[in-house]
Amino acid sequence: MNKPTFGLAIKMSREALKRYKNHAILGGDAFVGESPGPDVQSDEDLETHINDTALGHHTSCTTPIGSDSDNLTVLDSKFRLEVSMA
Repeated sequence: MNKPTFGLAIKMSREALKRYKNHAILGGDAFVGESPGPDVQSDEDLETHINDTALGHHTSCTTPIGSDSDNLTVLDSKFRLEVSMA
């Protein structure tokens, strides 16, 4: 999970919405994002929001990851390919 990128995406989205509402020809309105909400503005507050709400998605989709002793996984806990010679 790239937390700084999430923070930048929130800031860019907010800026785009602010510009959008200033152009009636685009149908803009005074939309206010619900999450993280208008009270979360500082970098520190954005980081706290991201830490509290962001999910770490499985980077390999459906590829099982687990311990070296688990014969049903193809990646170990450090995302290294486990090679079975069986």
